[in-house]
Amino acid sequence: LTTNSQVTRLVTEWQRTSLLTATGAAFYLSVAVALLLAWARRRDLTIGEWLGLLAFAAIGAYAERGVAWWATAAAWLLARPLATTALVATTRSERRSRVNVALAAIVVLFGIALLPWPYRATSSGALPLVVDAPEGIESAVRSAAGPDDRLVAAQSWASWLELEAPGVPVLVDSRVEVAPVDAWDDYLALTQATPGWQAILDRRGVTVLAVSADDQPSLLAALQADDAWRATYRDAEGAVFVRA
Repeated sequence: LTTNSQVTRLVTEWQRTSLLTATGAAFYLSVAVALLLAWARRRDLTIGEWLGLLAFAAIGAYAERGVAWWATAAAWLLARPLATTALVATTRSERRSRVNVALAAIVVLFGIALLPWPYRATSSGALPLVVDAPEGIESAVRSAAGPDDRLVAAQSWASWLELEAPGVPVLVDSRVEVAPVDAWDDYLALTQATPGWQAILDRRGVTVLAVSADDQPSLLAALQADDAWRATYRDAEGAVFVRA
């Protein structure tokens, strides 16, 4: 995935970890601290632990998604050399603590309360915590598009529209690594309304467009000025167009 130029261009978690992002800054700071701690206890580290730290630091730098691997591996690799207190066997009998049980119950209930209730999205409308699910656009697409149509939708909306208007082919969706490179090239050209964008729509047989006002302002303006396309729905989030 990290060698696919379309993936690394469009999905931040597969891009190189940058020091200019919050995740990247935290990552590189943690690498520096981990290596300083390792050097301070260098006599206690094995060659394998040194190689492990360097390997997982490289994975974290290679792609932002790798930061999670680094965080897990570094803690494990440094645990033994940083342990300074010997474990002392005791004969004290353990007993159950009502306080511990109560704290555990509070943590569990708090976690349940944070779940997005109700947890399932339905065609009756977008849930409050669901993003990229414009209800007006969705309703207009369902009215305008059928299995014989071909839809170009803003990439952030496409998966929701696939759920709500099943059977209507879309150009790209959230599965960035699945769509071929030429599909992404066409999508980006359409989004920017580069010269020849009409020919792309003709070549791909597109009959319906769901255009985002925030993500595709150039395409939105071009379609509004083109007599070949007619807007069937508009709101603050965007518009739906069909061939005139």
